[in-house]
Amino acid sequence: MGGNHPILFRPLVVPGWYGTNSVKWVGSITAADRRAPGPWTTRFYNDTTPNGTWPVWAVAPESVIIRPDPTLPLAAGEAVDVWGWAWGDNPIETVEISHNAGADWQTASVRPRRDRSWQRFELPWTPTKGEHVLMCRCMTSPGSSSPSLAPGTRSTASRSKR
Repeated sequence: MGGNHPILFRPLVVPGWYGTNSVKWVGSITAADRRAPGPWTTRFYNDTTPNGTWPVWAVAPESVIIRPDPTLPLAAGEAVDVWGWAWGDNPIETVEISHNAGADWQTASVRPRRDRSWQRFELPWTPTKGEHVLMCRCMTSPGSSSPSLAPGTRSTASRSKR
């Protein structure tokens, strides 16, 4: 191919990086000393933090509760295992689970990471009578944590209303 045709680059899997950071078609290449001014770099693929807006580069630490199934009732007083998966560019060191919408947090056990795998976490919990909102959040060894719990952020803590 030549002339004005873009060049197709085969997908390259780079562990720890979002696929959205990969260029699929290249029509031209420009060397620059700053990010491009387009919407994909100024509005999309950015995280809002207390220190300002930062580009999404590496996979942020995130977690999700898999069990208990939010569609099934739980019996008050009967122990269940709350478990799920956590992942990020760096190994997940800590996962915390809340059963009261974030008012209190308990530390779950986290299995070690192999290569760049997701890490399973688990916490035994005995629900009391009433409604519960299960949430989880995670932290990596360098101190990065799950994205903000604030509505409207790119990712929020995993929530399950019981």
